[in-house]
Amino acid sequence: MSKRKNKPEEEEADQDTYAEDNETPKKESKKASKETPAKPIKTETPAQDTTKTVKEKPQKFKKVLRRRIVVDYWKTDLHGKEIGIRQKDQQRARSRQFSKDMDLFGAVKIGNEEAGNIGYRETEWTEGVEDKGRLKRLIIRYFSEKENWVASMEEDTIKGLMRTLAHKMPLPCFNIFYSGNQNYFTLERLKRIPGMTTQMVLPMMLDADSSKIEFFIFEKKRFAIGSDWKVFRPEEKNILLAELDTKKLNIGGKVDIDVYDADLVKNKFFLHSLILVAGLLKYWDGVNKSLMDSYKKYMKKEFALTPNSKELELLLNPRKFVR
Repeated sequence: MSKRKNKPEEEEADQDTYAEDNETPKKESKKASKETPAKPIKTETPAQDTTKTVKEKPQKFKKVLRRRIVVDYWKTDLHGKEIGIRQKDQQRARSRQFSKDMDLFGAVKIGNEEAGNIGYRETEWTEGVEDKGRLKRLIIRYFSEKENWVASMEEDTIKGLMRTLAHKMPLPCFNIFYSGNQNYFTLERLKRIPGMTTQMVLPMMLDADSSKIEFFIFEKKRFAIGSDWKVFRPEEKNILLAELDTKKLNIGGKVDIDVYDADLVKNKFFLHSLILVAGLLKYWDGVNKSLMDSYKKYMKKEFALTPNSKELELLLNPRKFVR
């Protein structure tokens, strides 16, 4: 009896499991099927600094006179250092640079100390022979108080005439040589564009053993009574390194050179360059006029340029002599 009673219960259990297996799943609601996107986590943004950043203004340049150099032109060539043939013989004996035609025209004073004299080669300047292709050429030399050669500035008529032919305006060039420095550097007048003042540029290595080149601009001041110039680096136009002020009212004329840079005032090559430029200013108008006259004659085929041997030496290939 117990077996019969248990059999229907098993059948009912089987039916129940069948019903569960064949039961169709109910459709999920649309709301449930749509996955709600996760809300982004809010990150705290740093608070913005509302205070305005103030740009630092460049410090205004203040002139601080470090040293004054005076180049005093003599009224005549009858100065004490020029009198007598014997005096010139003694000067030539001290320096080969003191040639027979060397004519001293001014004294140099650095601070309160006498610092030598400057002169020029008279025959090179006054006896240029264009019929033979030689142009007037300015050569200025600076000698110490003991009459030893210090530095020279020699006009490069080849390059000067070349640049004048190209730009149809006088653009002289000058090679500067220094005692104690095997390098020489070229001072060149730059082409002037409308609204621009007269400028010259001088590249230099301030240390004889250095390979670093620095550029210096000499710019003529506008509305000046004399020929006044200021010196600065092209990348720092607002910082004056030095100024050259010609004193036309002085008997014979003179140039005051004021040096402002604390480092350059100790550099002898820079100071010697300023002294030579001060000597150049005495002949500045004559140099430009002579070069322009030569340009006009050259264009008319009135002469062919044949420089002297000293100028031609600068055209030699320097690598030929390096072993």
